[in-house]
Amino acid sequence: MALIGRDDEDRPASRRDLADAIEALRGKTRVIIQRGRLAKMARVPRLTGVLDQFVRDVPFDERHQSWHPKAALVRMRSEKAFEWRLWVGSRNLTAPENRDLGLVLVSGQQAKGRLVPGADDIARRLAERAGLGGLSPSRLATEVSALKWRAPDGVRVDRLRISRGQSEWSLPILPEMVDALTVVSPFLDAGFLQHLLKTRCRTGEQGGENP
Repeated sequence: MALIGRDDEDRPASRRDLADAIEALRGKTRVIIQRGRLAKMARVPRLTGVLDQFVRDVPFDERHQSWHPKAALVRMRSEKAFEWRLWVGSRNLTAPENRDLGLVLVSGQQAKGRLVPGADDIARRLAERAGLGGLSPSRLATEVSALKWRAPDGVRVDRLRISRGQSEWSLPILPEMVDALTVVSPFLDAGFLQHLLKTRCRTGEQGGENP
């Protein structure tokens, strides 16, 4: 209902609002998940069958890879303008109590910003898995690659990357001069931490001895 602007906190949502949301988003919205990771409720509401149309699963063998990105790409359109929003974060579509980190980028006809390499790759990957009729992943990626994104105040985004889950990446090459480095990840090992500690801080000393 929030995606069609029916999340007004001043009035309770109605069944009509829900029905309108389902009709408005039909064929335009997908939630992509790893196969087997959608938990079955003890009592399954009849509405579940209607909502199934919005879900697409990715049949990765979790012994080797999994679909685990936390990203959403939304295009909002009015009669006179449009706006893109790209969310990248660490939160699942659940209600955890742990801390999470998220970033939202905004692009529109009136938005000032800068090109963000990698946003097009995220768009392509999401479109490929979403399977929306009439949506060309390559055409969407081309359109997104030309967008200029506005980041939150004080934040500059140099690049975004999405993994195919096949260990195709080497560890990132870090700048030699940094004030602080923040890593948000549930998966850390000694090799990765040793790589990060090689980052030099402004003092020229090893990053392990400085914040």
